[in-house]
Formats: sequence, C-alpha cells, structure tokens
Amino acid sequence: MAKETAYSNGSSQHTVISYGTAINGDASTESDIRIDGSITGNVDCKGRIVIGSLGLVTGNITCANAEISGSVTGNIKTAETLSFKATSVVKGDIQTFSLSIEPGAQFVGSCEMLSNKVKTV
Repeated sequence: MAKETAYSNGSSQHTVISYGTAINGDASTESDIRIDGSITGNVDCKGRIVIGSLGLVTGNITCANAEISGSVTGNIKTAETLSFKATSVVKGDIQTFSLSIEPGAQFVGSCEMLSNKVKTV
C-alpha cells in the first residue's frame, strides 16, 4: 500500500487506491484514504475514507469519517460522520455518530446511532 509522506510544510499526502487496483488483505492507515479500486479485507483508517462511485470494499470499515459513493459489503463504524451518496450500495450494519443518506442510496442492514463520538481503534 502507498505510504503517507510528510512534507516540510506539515501537510501530508493521503493514500489513493486507483481504479483497476485490487488489494486482497487488510489495510490500515493513519491518514485519509480514497478507494476507487477494490479491497477485499478490513480497512482501518484514523482519518477519512472516501469510496468513489466505482470503489468496492468487501470487509469491515473502521474510521473517523466516511463518504461512500461505491459499494461496501461489510460493517462500518465511524466515530463522527458517515455519508451515503446517491450511487452507494451498502450491505452491512453501521455504527455512527452522524448519518447522511442521499436519495437513491441503497442500504441493507441495521443502524446504531452513537450518543457520543467514540475513539476508533
């Protein structure tokens, strides 16, 4: 997996899994990640996950924030905000502090709204 790079101005580059790239196995990152390819395995992110409209994750996701436009088959746990865009297809249970679902999004599973922001591990 691509490695986060810290620059002299203090900013960091986020990880991108490009369309046409397939990862089999768990992925973990301290920074943000964008998935336009596919991951078969669990994804643990200390930052924000963006799954593009062609992105696919088969496995559980744990993160601070998530924006889903593609497909997820697995459970999702976010400490803060979870957003399902109109093109998203999500099959699995979710736990989140804040949830946004656009018209057209597909969601099959149960939802638990957390009363306090939780620290993801």
